[in-house]
Amino acid sequence: MAELAATPAPLASTAGLEKDRSYLWRRLHSFTGVLPVGAFMLFHLFENMAAIGGEKAYNAGIAHLASLLPIPYFFLIEIGVIVLPIAYHGLYGVYLAIEGKPNVGAYAFRRNFLYLAQRVTGVIALLYLAYHVVSLRVQITMLEAGGKVSGFSGIEGHPGYVSFGDMVQHYSNPLVLGFYFVGTLACAFHLANGLNGFCWTWGIAVGERARKVVEWLSWVVFIVLSVPFLHILYSFRLAGGH
Repeated sequence: MAELAATPAPLASTAGLEKDRSYLWRRLHSFTGVLPVGAFMLFHLFENMAAIGGEKAYNAGIAHLASLLPIPYFFLIEIGVIVLPIAYHGLYGVYLAIEGKPNVGAYAFRRNFLYLAQRVTGVIALLYLAYHVVSLRVQITMLEAGGKVSGFSGIEGHPGYVSFGDMVQHYSNPLVLGFYFVGTLACAFHLANGLNGFCWTWGIAVGERARKVVEWLSWVVFIVLSVPFLHILYSFRLAGGH
């Protein structure tokens, strides 16, 4: 009888283990949203700001980046440091979005709206990044491999990298430009509001006052990210004569 009474114990232990795993997955999701995903987004912004200076400045900046390492090493870095973390953060984020139950309908509080907006912009950002990678990175990689891709020329001496002219051609479609407009704003909001959640999750913002300060700072980050991103889009579009 004593043995029978003790049998439920492993079930409790299993439940606790599942809870611990969920806690770790959520922490990893929060961490990857800032490093390396957020850091890469900032680098990508800095890299593409050369477009504001025109074709020569943009192509020179990309050519310099391409000269730092052979392209196979860049591919390894992209996969290990960028693609895999983004894939984990994005897919687990979709799982959280499906699992989550915001109280917007019952309680119209600001934080509930931010909670919902974070999940919606996360899905938009994931779709945007998937399209961006397939429509640009994959096609330009085919060009590097010796194939011919309509509308892509690559940078002279570095055919595996997207040129200023390639980007102008890419944005010549108003639908693509509109999708990028929405996608970049979604990414900017998701990172900025994600920093807000990151500070809560990791105990950086403790107390109601600290949380309010971090929330306002996240809006500042959103604006600081959005303005140059939209300026970059405008620069490519303007160069195309539109």
